[in-house]
Amino acid sequence: MTVSATGLRNFEAGSRSIGRDVDTASKKETPAQPAKPQEKSQENTISPLETETEKEVLEEIREVAETFKETLTGIPLSQGMGNLMVGGLVRLHREAHTPEQSQEAFIKAKELLTYFEAFFGKDSDEWRIRRSGFLGEACVAITLEEMGFVVKEPSQEDDMRGKVDLWADAKDGTVFAIQVKTSAQIRDINLYKLDSSKEGLGVPAGYRDSAKTMINYVGGKEGFEDKIIVPILIELPGGEGNVDAAYNIVSGIPLKTTSQRINNLFFERIWNDGQ
Repeated sequence: MTVSATGLRNFEAGSRSIGRDVDTASKKETPAQPAKPQEKSQENTISPLETETEKEVLEEIREVAETFKETLTGIPLSQGMGNLMVGGLVRLHREAHTPEQSQEAFIKAKELLTYFEAFFGKDSDEWRIRRSGFLGEACVAITLEEMGFVVKEPSQEDDMRGKVDLWADAKDGTVFAIQVKTSAQIRDINLYKLDSSKEGLGVPAGYRDSAKTMINYVGGKEGFEDKIIVPILIELPGGEGNVDAAYNIVSGIPLKTTSQRINNLFFERIWNDGQ
């Protein structure tokens, strides 16, 4: 997104622990825990909002959104608004530390969705598609923070040219470039480690074009020459009317089974280096 349009810097998505609530993932007693995040992220972060701010989350989001409306148009505007929504949902979840705070965060999440629903058009096809995608990104971001990653938002170029939805840093220096896909046609969560040496890049046919774009982009990304970059695609059940949705359809909070499944898939297909 275009951060300069707001004059705000991005907050450190992994700078403190996510607040727990009744819907979010619990601690896992499994060997699937990834490396802990770096103490400080270096590039982009998940939202154009500061972690420490005196302003209430929704107030700040509305202010930034109005600035976007005045300074951006077309796809950059839609992408900036999407980043705001995802970052807002993640932050609301992180700041909820008690059941009472979680209930309040849920109410605020509904207000947040109502605001962006009005922007995109409640009954528009664009909103139906984007809502599912934004909630899926929030779900994955929250889960990865719970697992110990530093999660970052993509720049406008990362998103538009590289098809990168999220970045996630591990303490060992590995950088994960992540595409998030949601579908009303699936019932289980899938994680694919993208590999240009594999037939079909290691993903279903419908995802190969975007997968190829991301592989080529991250492979040539300036400033990443000395980093280990692992491109992955995470597919979630989602969409309207999908009873198997991997996340709460209002807040984006992952189901406990979702967090456990993603955690296990990282162990099986990333840390164990076998698919």
